[in-house]
Amino acid sequence: MIKWWKGIFDELKPYDSMSIIEVLSKYQSGLKTFEYHYKAQYDNGCFFVNVSKEHMHIPELKYIHEKFNSPNCDLDDVRVINNKFTEPNRKLTFSLKENRNFYKPEYDTIKFEGHTSNYNNRDGQIRGGFATPNIYSYYYKPKQDNIISGDWIYLELPHELIYNNLRTTANGVDISIAKQFVKEVSETIGWDNLENVKKVVDIYDNQYPDWNHDFPINGFMQLKKDGILFPAAWTFPTKLVYHSFHRLIMTSFSKMNFPYIIPLPYGKTTWEGQSKVKAFFNEGEHKYLNFYFDKVNKKTEYEFTTKKQD
Repeated sequence: MIKWWKGIFDELKPYDSMSIIEVLSKYQSGLKTFEYHYKAQYDNGCFFVNVSKEHMHIPELKYIHEKFNSPNCDLDDVRVINNKFTEPNRKLTFSLKENRNFYKPEYDTIKFEGHTSNYNNRDGQIRGGFATPNIYSYYYKPKQDNIISGDWIYLELPHELIYNNLRTTANGVDISIAKQFVKEVSETIGWDNLENVKKVVDIYDNQYPDWNHDFPINGFMQLKKDGILFPAAWTFPTKLVYHSFHRLIMTSFSKMNFPYIIPLPYGKTTWEGQSKVKAFFNEGEHKYLNFYFDKVNKKTEYEFTTKKQD
């Protein structure tokens, strides 16, 4: 199986570290491989990195803005989040609509805790992930306060851990039927004939409404063939598994370890973290997943718990 689509992150191994410039350069280079889509949105002033106008006096953030964002970005075209930070209205994100092979009008209904529509009607969405969170809040300020070092670290979650224990997504969607679907198709008709797969999807839609709400079927088929495009970027050193559930599901179903990056905590070589939600089901209970990191020995340990960390 090919691990990386586009071959951008191939050289990374668990516990490798990168500067913020290296991180952003890699993610942006992934978007640039979709040349027409990228150029059209770049020229139209869409943001790749969310840098606020109020932080343009900070040399490092001004440099990042000028290096990665279009000169056509309108710093005033933003909305205020939680009365504190701003978020660009125009973000560098595009969809390969030709990949929406499993689109159905009924999937447009907004459902579940996350108030989202079925992901199969958005399948093929491509974005770097840095245009929404504000870089001052997740990078610059924590670095100034000696909470993070400023570098980022690459890690992987074992696919067996996710496959055997992940029960629900952040939207509250149970993924057990999606797991059953993948097993059935893999053991019977296979994934090569799109129309045959669609017939099985129709059967499942009739029997199990909303079973694939957070499972991108076309995305899964492409991941099996081409690999994954980006690692997840979780912007806290200690709070993990709070988005990217679609990729968590798809990689685990493909027996591929889940790649992610997080900021390195300041002055530490060992630290711990926890999943943000009780998305895992272990020994008959919904639980958090604890992580224990040892950068020197390149060792990670995992533990399920019902107790939430402070």
